[in-house]
Amino acid sequence: MHRVLSKADIAGVQQYLMADEAGNAFMIGNLLSAGIVNHRRFLRGGEYYGFWAADGTLGGALALYNNSQCMVCCTDGRVSGEMADFLYRNPSATTIGPAEDMARLLSARPDLKQQMNVALQHFMQLDMANLPDIEPQLTLADVRRRHRDAATVYFIACCLDEGFGYRTRDSIVRRVLKERKADEPYFVAYRQGVPVAQAHIQAWTPHYGQIGGVTTLNRYRRQGVARDMVCQVARYILKKDRIPCLLVDDDNAHARALYESLGFVPRRDMMVWQQRRNL
Repeated sequence: MHRVLSKADIAGVQQYLMADEAGNAFMIGNLLSAGIVNHRRFLRGGEYYGFWAADGTLGGALALYNNSQCMVCCTDGRVSGEMADFLYRNPSATTIGPAEDMARLLSARPDLKQQMNVALQHFMQLDMANLPDIEPQLTLADVRRRHRDAATVYFIACCLDEGFGYRTRDSIVRRVLKERKADEPYFVAYRQGVPVAQAHIQAWTPHYGQIGGVTTLNRYRRQGVARDMVCQVARYILKKDRIPCLLVDDDNAHARALYESLGFVPRRDMMVWQQRRNL
């Protein structure tokens, strides 16, 4: 049995997700920050669903966000078939969850693979004892309140294009900045007054601070920019008494080597489904 979750379900669902805080960090962080909201113009909003076994045990949860992303947690094989059918009928542009949870869904409905390209990401967390003492060469600024500044919006759009292949309208970038909470900075890194890179706090959980959106513009790469910026953001998270963490694509060997050089170690494998464009 499954149904749309309401505010009354938040505490129980968070407790369920906390059994795998690393694998479910994004969904936990979004629930803690934004709650269960489904205003269509709110990119971080969406519909949350819970899946229960016949004995009333919560065995799965997922969030369909308004930005066409889906986060999944499925720990009980008794609900995997129902969840897999739901995802087949409601495909998202990107679906992500702990690798074994996603594999459980694929086993329940193998034809899901016909809808998607499957990739692997690694959840990495900082081994705090190994964070190097780097003298900052960049200045980081929180630009959340610069959503009306055309130059800042244009820079972020360029980062999203060059770093992730997202052609993002200025109006969407402005909404991304405006939706962020007071403790969710969106950093732009400047070198001698010139913007060169970006990163942001993607989620706060009880124990983690997840770094997202790490991008250096192409012409400034291989110059130590990302290393400096990520180190500074990691120290910001440490001051909040959280463990810095991030996700990196399995096939991005350069980024993974960079994070490992800063003391990040793999903690969890995540599976990513990308909707095939020809469907």
